[in-house]
Amino acid sequence: MEDRKIISKWAEWNAKSIVEIINSNLDTLKPLTNRKGSYYKNPIIDASKELSKKFQNIQDFLNETSNYSNEKQIATDFVELINKVRNNLFHGSKSYDKESDRTLLAAILPLLLQLTQYAVETTH
Repeated sequence: MEDRKIISKWAEWNAKSIVEIINSNLDTLKPLTNRKGSYYKNPIIDASKELSKKFQNIQDFLNETSNYSNEKQIATDFVELINKVRNNLFHGSKSYDKESDRTLLAAILPLLLQLTQYAVETTH
């Protein structure tokens, strides 16, 4: 099974805790409220149409104009974003020498760290 699907299922199963972690990082995530991708200007980062819609939902959530109906949707969309940024960082599309990428990483990495710690602590 592809990593993305495994991570999405994990997010569904742990939605309540993930949303608590997200809410504890709202100040850190503020730079994402109006961020656009550098090439196509999609919400947060340039991505496929499906992911861009999820990332727009995240921006709406951060701007308190969200239409999320449940915690599972919030958790899975945020985990999709983190997975995308992580993949871009390790596989080439994000760089420490670009200001916009550093801003994105500074917003996302604390959340990634906390979610990783939570996953390690709760997985047996």
